[in-house]
Amino acid sequence: MPTSQIRVGLVKYPGAMLSAVQGLQDLFFLANSICDQNGSDRRFDVVVYASDQLPQRLDDAILNQEKAVLQILIIPPRLEGDDY
Repeated sequence: MPTSQIRVGLVKYPGAMLSAVQGLQDLFFLANSICDQNGSDRRFDVVVYASDQLPQRLDDAILNQEKAVLQILIIPPRLEGDDY
């Protein structure tokens, strides 16, 4: 049975909590380990994007069908300031 990839993007922007970015990477690593242990064919493929690379790389992913499109995009919290 082929592996089912779930592509996850994390945005590492100026001021983002690095503990959140790294913690989420660890979380998906552990999720993949649990999937392995239970014989699941699901895998999380996590990509960290710098904020200045995000628009170009997302356009590439959308326009180029050979690249996997993100199913999930996570924007981690920040400690100071408002960005909404």
